[in-house]
Amino acid sequence: MQVSPRQHLAVTLRVEAGPDRGLEHPLADQPTSIGRGTDSQYRLSDAAVSRHHLTLQAERDAQGRCFARVLAVTATNPAWRLVAGDRSEVAVGDGLGVGSRITLGNTTILVDRGAAAHRHTTPRGTHGVATVEIDARPIPAAGGGSHLAALAALGDLLARCGSPQAVFRRTTEWAVEALTVSRALLLTPDGEDVLAAASSNSIPDLAISRTLFTRVLRSQWAFLVRDTSSDPELAQRRSVQLRGVQGAMVAPAANLVFYVEWDARVETDHDENTLALLVCAAQLVDAMGNNARERQELQVAAPPRPRDRVLLRDSSAAPQPCKRYISSSNASLHHRRPCSS
Repeated sequence: MQVSPRQHLAVTLRVEAGPDRGLEHPLADQPTSIGRGTDSQYRLSDAAVSRHHLTLQAERDAQGRCFARVLAVTATNPAWRLVAGDRSEVAVGDGLGVGSRITLGNTTILVDRGAAAHRHTTPRGTHGVATVEIDARPIPAAGGGSHLAALAALGDLLARCGSPQAVFRRTTEWAVEALTVSRALLLTPDGEDVLAAASSNSIPDLAISRTLFTRVLRSQWAFLVRDTSSDPELAQRRSVQLRGVQGAMVAPAANLVFYVEWDARVETDHDENTLALLVCAAQLVDAMGNNARERQELQVAAPPRPRDRVLLRDSSAAPQPCKRYISSSNASLHHRRPCSS
């Protein structure tokens, strides 16, 4: 598949889930049909996808950012996407920004950013790819360095922790610095602060609404709210106004939810890459917390060591007479003779 320089400036479609997982196609500023048909430019093998399911085209907004425009939906089985945690049917005229996901049949397609268009794939039949090239440049983190380096640093910190409480405390400290945020909390699925740093009540003074928190748990999707004032349904207005919170991110794991927020004083520009880092951190701290808990339980249940039993047995024996020693005037400190008195 030849990729023109013009297409490099656009976006890339990539199958994230389904029979053709990994299959990519560059989306240019011309109509691109998606479906099972042999004449579809982005051809899928999913039997639940129509021969001509929908048509997309790359466009740019007023700020010069690329996105995918829906030109046509011709399938009887419509495509859909998640909007604020709710399933929404894709319609003609919709704009799909970078990071958006659409589902058609049993296939989920990611709209990737322009840099991903440098990935080049050679199809092999209709199942998978023969060659995959990806952009290996590290994604810069908010405080410098890369996201992988930041995640590795977190793993190194947590590996030294001996208790779940230490794991959770070091994680929140790491998040404030690595993600450039003003506050970080680890919450239980019930909405309680794990470390009780803010409140022991449910949903302790968060900038996000209870509705959004419920959506996070129900859908297991992470959310980034860049401007809490422009999304009243997703934000807790009273908390935002009192504390001046500008934005927040929340990511779920099996046993906890990772929440961070920042105010206008924090100079940051969080995007889907920072949100992905928060998701990875949530998964990591969840696993490390469980490991630390298991180590604690093993230490409590461990029987006394053999040496400890010997010391206990010797301590109950009859006391032995003590010999006094004095140093010989012409001997070293390591050579002593017994005193007869």
